[in-house]
Amino acid sequence: KGDGTPQLSFWSYHGVETSVSYDLRKAEVSSGSFADASKTVSVLLSNQDDKGVWKLVKIDLAKFKGSKVKVRFNFDSKDTFANTTPGWFIDDLKVEMAKAKP
Repeated sequence: KGDGTPQLSFWSYHGVETSVSYDLRKAEVSSGSFADASKTVSVLLSNQDDKGVWKLVKIDLAKFKGSKVKVRFNFDSKDTFANTTPGWFIDDLKVEMAKAKP
């Protein structure tokens, strides 16, 4: 249906360093090449919020309405230190139309 806005949603759990420079977690959606910024939405997730709990993440995909997309997730520890934590987990990934607000 044409109602609502397309969105990517997923549950995210991180047990990684709380640094803004290490253990970087990124969700990306593209209708073409991930190298083409005009066809890609890239969201860097904060490590400073909600460590050790599941959090629902929603990413607006309005710019891709009617297009096929690819989704990828990137994790970069940036170093070889403090890497004994549980890591990053993703669950219940969905690309769907968000319900239109009344």
